[in-house]
Amino acid sequence: MLHALIFSVQLSVADPQDCLSRQEFESYQDAYHVVSNYLLFYNQRRIHGSLYDLSPEEFFQAVLQQTVKPLVIKV
Repeated sequence: MLHALIFSVQLSVADPQDCLSRQEFESYQDAYHVVSNYLLFYNQRRIHGSLYDLSPEEFFQAVLQQTVKPLVIKV
């Protein structure tokens, strides 16, 4: 189960070792708590250069307030 968690972290963060390499986990619950907190930080509060150096939350609010242009993503 921990392998699945680590795999999901690898999909969600630029460098999962940034979170995992600094920790020694005594249990799955400990690892889950630390990784969950890191994902929240990375996906909500961390400043992203691709979002005009705003956090995702700040970027979302700026788009709603029309102070930045929304990004167009082409696939």
